[in-house]
Amino acid sequence: ATQQPYGEWFARNCVHFSDLEPAQITQTGVLPGHERRLAFGYSQEDLRVLIAPMAAKGEEPLGSMGNDTALAVLSDQRPPLFSYFKQLFAQVTNPPIDPIREAIVMSLGTGVGSELNLLTETPEHAHQLVMDQPILLNHELETLRHVTSDVFRAHTIDVTWPVDEGPAGLSARLANACDEAHDAVTAGCNIIILSDRAVAPGRAPIPSLLAVGAVHHHLVRLGNRLRAGLVLESGEPREVHHFATLIGYGASAINPYLLLDSVEELVADELVPGVADIATAHGNIVKGLGKGLLKTISKMGISTVQSYCGAQIFEAVGLDRDLVDRHFTATASRIGGVGVEVLAQEALDRHARAWGAWGDKPGALLPVGGLYAWRRDGERRMWNPDTISLLQHSVRAEGATAQEKYDAYAAQVNDDAARRATLRGLLKFRGGRTPIPLDEVEPAKEIVKRFATGAMSLGSISTESHETLAIAMNRLGGK
Repeated sequence: ATQQPYGEWFARNCVHFSDLEPAQITQTGVLPGHERRLAFGYSQEDLRVLIAPMAAKGEEPLGSMGNDTALAVLSDQRPPLFSYFKQLFAQVTNPPIDPIREAIVMSLGTGVGSELNLLTETPEHAHQLVMDQPILLNHELETLRHVTSDVFRAHTIDVTWPVDEGPAGLSARLANACDEAHDAVTAGCNIIILSDRAVAPGRAPIPSLLAVGAVHHHLVRLGNRLRAGLVLESGEPREVHHFATLIGYGASAINPYLLLDSVEELVADELVPGVADIATAHGNIVKGLGKGLLKTISKMGISTVQSYCGAQIFEAVGLDRDLVDRHFTATASRIGGVGVEVLAQEALDRHARAWGAWGDKPGALLPVGGLYAWRRDGERRMWNPDTISLLQHSVRAEGATAQEKYDAYAAQVNDDAARRATLRGLLKFRGGRTPIPLDEVEPAKEIVKRFATGAMSLGSISTESHETLAIAMNRLGGK
């Protein structure tokens, strides 16, 4: 720690974002929020269940554990690309951090700019634009876009494509955006802003995670990724998982402009309980997202957002191998799935709901949702009124009626819900095999003695469930 005057270097060379001269927002011809929300796949549930409570309290709303909705690749609701990624989590040998009790060792701080050779030490290593947290308000993004400094230069790249080019237009525009990023870095720009603000009746947005991952890995392959920081200006991200994946695939900072605009409208319509001014609501959104990010990164034992940036602590489920290898390189992906063409068509479908004839007149209502609570016309769920009703009847009935109800419940869960929502539901036994004779197999009463239920934690299931399981295991001779 005493080999070099590191503190001096940092104090002299770093630039704090809060010290920059604020830029004035001079956006003209901004499209109505409703159409943009349709184009980015927002739902009524997003506004009511997720955004309004976060703007009111500064934290994510609470929900129950577990997720019984269909995998993104099996969904018929055009889920965003974020939904195809699942974060890994630390196993017992590397315990997660507690983001509340161990907050002193955690940080949301992030930096934007060039990163020099990690094997050398110079004062220039401290040339970073330092931010307290990675979520930028609209005026802060404009400040970053117009930064004037000998050290920092920003360049904005449009990540939308012409609707009339069809699905193929996304790949073409993505390739051009990657080339533009490389050219900008070569020309000396060290802040690359990927922006979908140009979304309009004639232009559809590239999925923001795809844009970030594609540019990030393109620059990595060309060997100049560390010469610039990536910033995203997008209307798509709106929940913590969205921001976590974006940071995990290389974004140092994110401006969720449509989320912030939506908060303004909610405040104006008096739909944010206890909050009457926009600044407070925006502050709560930033605070809530920050707390959510700390909670998320802590599950991998990672304590700083800077360590999480570009770390790719995710696996992909249901994406085409070529798509993952090219734009999310080295991400674990154990099955195939949809490719760029499907993602492009779904983006066009969402765009058409806002400005075209998507089975409805333009200006259709936001979809109701159904991701956080069951809705008849929402996301498909394994637990629904039918399955729950059949299960309740099967355990309350007696004799043949109980068996009949249970068989109906099992058929619906195994043959319908699971088959349309999970990977295991798509599996089947191979036919034409000779069964093993029963006299060569242990009797069931011996097999069940090796069963154990002790690993089920109190909290994930109730006291009553634990006691019932214990009674059953004692009767079976299990543990």
